[in-house]
Amino acid sequence: MSNRNREIAPVFACVVGYSAVARLRSVSEVMYDDVWLSKTCVTSRHSLRGVPSKRADVLIDQRLIAGEELHPLGCIVFSVVRKFGRYDNAERCRLALQMMPKSAILELERGLLNVADLPSTIGRPEGWRIDVTTDTGVVRWTRQFDRLKSELSEHDPERIIMWHWTRYFRHLAYEIAEQTGKVWALTEWSQHASEWTLAEANRSASRVLYRASREAGFRKMTLRERHRLGLSESSGQWHRVDNITSIDGNASGVGQCSLEAAAGKQVDFNAQPGDGFYDYQERLERS
Repeated sequence: MSNRNREIAPVFACVVGYSAVARLRSVSEVMYDDVWLSKTCVTSRHSLRGVPSKRADVLIDQRLIAGEELHPLGCIVFSVVRKFGRYDNAERCRLALQMMPKSAILELERGLLNVADLPSTIGRPEGWRIDVTTDTGVVRWTRQFDRLKSELSEHDPERIIMWHWTRYFRHLAYEIAEQTGKVWALTEWSQHASEWTLAEANRSASRVLYRASREAGFRKMTLRERHRLGLSESSGQWHRVDNITSIDGNASGVGQCSLEAAAGKQVDFNAQPGDGFYDYQERLERS
């Protein structure tokens, strides 16, 4: 089994109608990431509103977002997988909606996707419940996702930045993180805080510290890269670029196709093993 295959574990899949797209989008926040599931299917990555993306994310075929007409021989597949992070192996739930030919999913039954807004209780915060039922109401899959409190008025932007620095970006000098927080408070926070949820604010804070890390000469390395370089898991995800040893004499992060193209060889960057569609789980795994 390849390292890529270890990053994903199938959970559930079924055929749904176009209404499922609108239902999922109505409770999702765009993350501005594109994830390719195949050379013909690119999805937009979303998070469930108020739910940290490290717990769950949603991939929606961009053809579905554009309202493209469904081919008579095609269908919409809703799938759920357990996705393991490339950097820390942390597990999250990944939901996906994509167009597929009916011939590729003959064994999948049809279901109805439902989304419910759950109020907070004594033992649990407010959240979303997503389930799939049959035409007769039998539940085939269900999951509840807890939301963070979304009120930002009680939060200080610089403290949010330093919270993330303390937990995930300690490789950065304190002074850099502090200055990053001051700039973020005057720019992105002041422009968007009124429309953000706490989860969105956290993602923005993480992105700005990520950029600061790259500008300071650090690179975030996946578990696979660290293992190949003989680095222990306790060495952390971030390493200075000038301290990263190359692998096989090649610059870290350069793919085989890029190396062959640089050497003057004819390379088909979109080459795929076999023809037609992959198994849908294999394509999800590529993300």
